[in-house]
Amino acid sequence: MPLLALFRGRKAGVLSPTHEEMARSRYKRSYAVPSAGQTHIYSTSGMFSNANNTVFTGPVQMYDINQSDHSATIQRLAEKEKPEAMHNSSFRQYTEKCSENTRVSIRQDIVKWRDNPNRQSRLCWYMGSAAIGKSATAESVAEELDEIGLLGATFFFSRPGQIDDPDTVVPTLAYQLAMMNDLYKRIVTKLLVADPLLLTKNRDIQFKKLIVEPFQMIMASDSSAVDNPLLIILDGLDECKGCTAQCELIQLVLDHIRGTSKVWHLMLISPPSSEKKEISVDDEEAIIDTRCLLGDELISVRKQYTYLPSDWPARKDVDRLCKAASGHLGYMAFMTRFFGDKEVADPERRFSICVKVASGLGVDQGTRINPLKALDLLYHRVISNVSADMLPTAMKIFGVICHAPSTILTCRDLAGFLLLTKGQLYQGLGKLHAVVYVPPPNTASSRPLRFFHASFSDFMLDHTRSGEFHLSRKILRYDLILQSLRWLGTRH
Repeated sequence: MPLLALFRGRKAGVLSPTHEEMARSRYKRSYAVPSAGQTHIYSTSGMFSNANNTVFTGPVQMYDINQSDHSATIQRLAEKEKPEAMHNSSFRQYTEKCSENTRVSIRQDIVKWRDNPNRQSRLCWYMGSAAIGKSATAESVAEELDEIGLLGATFFFSRPGQIDDPDTVVPTLAYQLAMMNDLYKRIVTKLLVADPLLLTKNRDIQFKKLIVEPFQMIMASDSSAVDNPLLIILDGLDECKGCTAQCELIQLVLDHIRGTSKVWHLMLISPPSSEKKEISVDDEEAIIDTRCLLGDELISVRKQYTYLPSDWPARKDVDRLCKAASGHLGYMAFMTRFFGDKEVADPERRFSICVKVASGLGVDQGTRINPLKALDLLYHRVISNVSADMLPTAMKIFGVICHAPSTILTCRDLAGFLLLTKGQLYQGLGKLHAVVYVPPPNTASSRPLRFFHASFSDFMLDHTRSGEFHLSRKILRYDLILQSLRWLGTRH
């Protein structure tokens, strides 16, 4: 479910005296880089004012910052960054994007929030369950803003793609910002000359020196920079390696947002946690979006395969798919990708397989062809994140919800039935917010747990799909009978 951070910045305009020497466009400046026993000299005039790359080997070492230094800065950042994390990298060439008619209101909300000078908050947090189109939304927004010059930088985490190292985040953002903003590049060049080991420092120092301070200088030099906010997108923070690193990244960004000027804006897109604005799966717009997505793909397929019958597909089958998707964009996207696969070129048969799976009949045990394989891999990865000691608790919770999805059990009631403390219940669900709606602890006595989408229950109950995490209906019924007896035993 994903993060978006907004910075405001623009190319140099009229600068204040405080920073005019540092940010003077196209002017060659000389900075001394002191070492042991040397004197620090800063010079923009005198007999060596026009010298380039001049080094004194005595007690004073002078280094002239010019175009070659900027190139060296870019090269140093490039060595530390992760190019695959950028929205326009070849690695992301075939990633999902929003079609023209999907997630319209969310994309409009982002733009309106960015453009609103009277916004009440500099933090906007969108959340949503697994595979509902959070990353597709972020990718589409990135491309749209890139076209009009208002995209600053992007970082899309991906654990399967090994884009999960937290130490590559700041250099990747700084590299992109330096490539699109000359003033920012000059400031960062000066900082890296002053501290050649800056890129080896911890994340907090790098973030402060390479992101926070340069934009503070830009703001001090040109207050009108706030008129054109740049968007920095960080998506899928939950796929960053290590929970501690995830928390650290969020905390350091939030700390700097609270402590700096309005140059800072942040938008997070991530799986649900405990608050903030949620991207719904089953609201009216999401349901319309999934039908549009299916309709667009069917039009494309019919154009390509002109031999298809005029009445294909049947309206009831289209409705069946839409009902099963219930607003889940990822579910529908995987289905359309499956039956529209040009390499297989068999849309009729594959569409019928999709309808069968959507009808709850499961994957064919003979062919084992699964149109939701990509979604299942995502579900498998989510459950795999649960620690070995917490997995039995999580599976018990899943079992109750799968067996009686229409039974409304509050978190407190469910914990009581499973003979768990409230703390144990929430611990067992700690890594599963992407697939399970977990109410905040203060509402545990009034709100139930539920799966975000029925496809997760189907996944858990189908051995072909869930493998080692399969919940057998027969064993599940037996376990629930035993658990009921245990629970009754505590009532006397």
